[in-house]
Amino acid sequence: AGATANMHGAMLLLDSFSFEAIEPQDDHAKKFEFKGNKLIPEGTYLMAYVPVTVAGKRGERVWMISKLKEEEAKKQRQKLNSPTFAYKAVHGKLPEEPLAGRTDSPKKNWKGLEVDEHIKDEWLEQLNSIERIEVRSTDAGKSEERVAFVVFRMSDPRDDRHAGDISKSLNEMEGLYSLCDIGMEGRPRVVVAGKTYHGQPGWEKWWNGLAEKIGKRVRMISKLKKEETQKDTMFKIVKIDKVKQIVGGVVYEPD
Repeated sequence: AGATANMHGAMLLLDSFSFEAIEPQDDHAKKFEFKGNKLIPEGTYLMAYVPVTVAGKRGERVWMISKLKEEEAKKQRQKLNSPTFAYKAVHGKLPEEPLAGRTDSPKKNWKGLEVDEHIKDEWLEQLNSIERIEVRSTDAGKSEERVAFVVFRMSDPRDDRHAGDISKSLNEMEGLYSLCDIGMEGRPRVVVAGKTYHGQPGWEKWWNGLAEKIGKRVRMISKLKKEETQKDTMFKIVKIDKVKQIVGGVVYEPD
């Protein structure tokens, strides 16, 4: 009965709003396609939501998903490389020209991976020991433009929804600059950067405390989200228009 009421309320709400009238949840492209009642990653969509009030209870969400036009989808696929992403996090804007993805600075082999020679093994061990995340890229930092950074994503794709909140939390910490966007494989990635680079005062101190700071925020956000959602959510399709450009549905906790 609860599910039926939720669905009915959602349909009324969907009839009252258009996608353009709703502020997007975020500015990242999301990848979803509906087959039956399941979400299958495929295609490029933008996502938005509005609260639903059913039987006096507020907190449900109606999702409206709009398929991007091909030219917009192409823009979304033009991803920033890690050094450029870190620059944007620190300086709040993009550089005039994208930074090179690789440099000829001294490298070393760490567990089969090529990393900057100046990044200590203990720092890499600490970062790679943080539960729930996997490190994707690091840079010791070489100039005010090419700053020190770490890029990571969630180990379990089911935790991808936490990446944005983790990034926002890290960005609030002194000495850290963080952003979250969608990476090359269509999954959220988080950059954590600093206004520092190798040879600068405070550079070692920044790296010494980095893993602990990231680990604490990952654990904190993951715990909060787990408490907020004790049950798995279910998704039901409510409405698909004739050209399958606008799709609506409601997310709710199962009865």
